[in-house]
Amino acid sequence: MITSKTKIYGLLGYPVKHSFSPLIHNTAFTAKKIDACYLCFETKPENIKEAIEGIRALNIQGVNLTIPHKETCISYLDKIDKDAELIGAVNTIVHKENKLIGYNTDGEGFSKALKEDLNFDPRDKTIFLFGAGGAGKTVGISLAKSGARQIFIVDKNKKKAGALAENIGKNFPCTAVELTHSHNQEAIKNAHLLVNATPIGMNPDDNLLINPVYFSQQLLVFDLIYNPTETKLLRTARKKGLKAANGLGMLVQQAALSFELWTGEKAPIEVMRKALQNK
Repeated sequence: MITSKTKIYGLLGYPVKHSFSPLIHNTAFTAKKIDACYLCFETKPENIKEAIEGIRALNIQGVNLTIPHKETCISYLDKIDKDAELIGAVNTIVHKENKLIGYNTDGEGFSKALKEDLNFDPRDKTIFLFGAGGAGKTVGISLAKSGARQIFIVDKNKKKAGALAENIGKNFPCTAVELTHSHNQEAIKNAHLLVNATPIGMNPDDNLLINPVYFSQQLLVFDLIYNPTETKLLRTARKKGLKAANGLGMLVQQAALSFELWTGEKAPIEVMRKALQNK
């Protein structure tokens, strides 16, 4: 029952109708007996400033941000933490003492999912990364922070790819970075992990990002897409006997971290995961 005391949390994005975040967070609030409610606020890009101001005006306790607001929201916040500043993207806002503070839980959520779903440690490993947008930046920085030896980046937007490479080179000089293309057979064969941080694969008609003939038996595949739960990339990798994971684990892990920032309580992560799996 929603009352006058119920705390409000939510998601700002465009579109957001497909989101599983309300399911995950409302299940968590119920499990922890917290009087709170999580809603979706479909926010057009041109209205992000007003939406951020509305968090303060309406005393909303916190929000998540998704496409296309993770970067554009930053200039309207009072403060952002070190990881969010490094990545250049915010996915969680905490409203505390009339201050709006930005965090990025995607990076740590990705690292936790890598460990849990693929038992993979990036340290001293070679990574082949598709995408240098918001998600790609998060993944690239997270991998470098975890000690990856080399990261190959593929993105048709050379400016974004170059900016990510420069960011990694500046902050993590022990990680070698190279901009490349999807036909770099030698790089793919030597890679320990392939990550898709693009939307390619959400549509069943999308072409494969890469020729599977390049896959080696040591390769692990992580696709950040979680709807559909098995993309063409994941299906192809598994048919070749490779271990592969979708973005559901990352979704749960980053949500749990956001929950803990908002409430100060330990997230009921298994309850959140089960609700998502059942859905």
